[in-house]
Amino acid sequence: METYETRFLYLGFSRYNTEKKTLEQFHRQPDGRVLFRSTPLALGVASRCYHTEHARVTIYSKAPLVWSETLSPTETHFFIQAQQVA
Repeated sequence: METYETRFLYLGFSRYNTEKKTLEQFHRQPDGRVLFRSTPLALGVASRCYHTEHARVTIYSKAPLVWSETLSPTETHFFIQAQQVA
C-alpha cells in the first residue's frame, strides 16, 4: 500500500497531479463506463488553472489498480480498474 499527498490542478477537461507529475483525464462513455488516462508530463507553466484541490491518494493494489482519493475528512472517492485499455 502506498499513500501520498498531492495537489490536483484542474485545467479544463484534465487535471495535473503535482506529486506524480502526470496529466490525468476521466472520460465517461455512452455505455456508462468511465475511462481514466494518466500520462507523464513535466508541466512548466499552465495557461489556465480553474481550480486546485489538495488530496491524499492511497494505492491499495497495482494489478488491478485500486485506489482512493481523500479530498476532505468527509469526502473520499474509491476507484478500481476493471480492465486496462492499451
